Amino acid sequence: MLCRLCLRLLGAVVLVFTLHPASAAVPFDPALPQIPREVALPRWDEARIALDAEGVRLDRCLRSASACAAPRLRAWRTLVAELRGAPAATQLRRVNSFVNTVPYVADIDRYGRSDFWAGPWQFLQGQGDCEDYALAKYATLRRLGFEVDNLRILVVEDTWRGLAHAVLAVRLGKEIWLLDNQHEEPIAAAAQRRYSPYYAVNEESRWLHRLPTRTSSGGG
Repeated sequence: MLCRLCLRLLGAVVLVFTLHPASAAVPFDPALPQIPREVALPRWDEARIALDAEGVRLDRCLRSASACAAPRLRAWRTLVAELRGAPAATQLRRVNSFVNTVPYVADIDRYGRSDFWAGPWQFLQGQGDCEDYALAKYATLRRLGFEVDNLRILVVEDTWRGLAHAVLAVRLGKEIWLLDNQHEEPIAAAAQRRYSPYYAVNEESRWLHRLPTRTSSGGG
């Protein structure tokens, strides 16, 4: 489950956390301590490889419709073409809505594993759970020109359900929005009270928000 991945951080980052207390609730807070490179995040490490490898296939799909035969990939290609040059708020709303149309399935049911982060190419042709939605939105927004510094996949505790969950946090100017498979529209991070972040990742770094205080089962 996602929370098991969070729990692997306990021993390795407790010193970092003690010396640099994290601001638990605020994505992109410059005071957040970075998770040291020697701390392995196995699922994210796998996902980064998938983002690179499957990103090549996504780029081919954007260049030529013949490179993306699956219907949802063709629809994704059309979406990206339509959104180039559109206002950023429109891009967020439509990317969130489109990716959320992919059917949900728990990792254990699809892969026989309690936790697997599928790459966007694989996910868009099939099904997935929360972190897969976040990865696909991340990859799509990168291809629409969003800078990596303004995107973070955020692993959180869903305090309403008592579950671990993942969303995509996006910074637009002074505002931060959450793209969530549980919500049709982007959520203003400043207004939400549901999610308490554990850690965040993007292609360049990883940030610690807080250490888990209890075991939560994986969410969607």
